[in-house]
Amino acid sequence: ATVGANTFIGRGTEIGASTQVYPNATIHHNCQIGKCCTLHSGTIIGDDGFGFAEHRHGWKKIPQIGRVVIGNHVDIGSNTTVDRGALGDTVIEDNVIIDNLVQIAHNVRIGANTAMAGCSAVAGSTIIGRNCRIAGGVRISGHLTIADDVFLTAASVVYRSIKKPGSYSSGVPLEETRFWRRNYNRIKQLDKIAKRLFEIEKNK
Repeated sequence: ATVGANTFIGRGTEIGASTQVYPNATIHHNCQIGKCCTLHSGTIIGDDGFGFAEHRHGWKKIPQIGRVVIGNHVDIGSNTTVDRGALGDTVIEDNVIIDNLVQIAHNVRIGANTAMAGCSAVAGSTIIGRNCRIAGGVRISGHLTIADDVFLTAASVVYRSIKKPGSYSSGVPLEETRFWRRNYNRIKQLDKIAKRLFEIEKNK
């Protein structure tokens, strides 16, 4: 492996042959990184996951004792964070490519050959299948399962599991503000309109 200047590598971490770690990356303890990977500057691997329990005096930190396990031929962009697992491991399988400024939370698993574009985020314990394409700015909630061969279009918000391959989108497309305001006001009236239609149908 080749390691750039000012990079920190924690105790017990293993890095495979022909892996390139660029300057100013951080790889915490007991992580496992495969062969022929690229970790760009500012990447943080194996930081603590966001694990806290609420109690009467505020928040109590839950120890994050899992690892990060990264397969072979994985490319991770600058300033991306991959958190270590809470109990099990956070896993990135072979041939995954991840852009800059991506957040991978604890206990996430990303299947082989999946691509994630910049500013995406995956909450804890979500499983993403193989050969998925996740466009920029996508947000995926925790404890979900995403099937293989799923394409998520830019800025989509995923709040339920996806069981079938295909392309999925969410959100309201961009338009002139005056039209957006008018349409948004109509959306707020949909529940009232639906109730009126229900009453009309019921009284026929």
